[in-house]
Amino acid sequence: MRKSPTQPKIHSLFESFSNTVIGYAINFCANMVILPLFGFQITISQNLQISIIYVCISIVRGYIIRRTFNLFSRRH
Repeated sequence: MRKSPTQPKIHSLFESFSNTVIGYAINFCANMVILPLFGFQITISQNLQISIIYVCISIVRGYIIRRTFNLFSRRH
């Protein structure tokens, strides 16, 4: 049985990073619109700080998920 090729770790990181950058732009804009609807008034500086925290979380999450799926696909 032939093993399916797996994605190199650096590609997993790049894919996760790219996805997160796009998500960051969407999140930043959404924060400026949605948070005030719920009574939270934030400055652009606060929005940048909040968004950066979520970007870091998202990159780590995406990388771990991708590597986990690659590991699973190698075993089956």
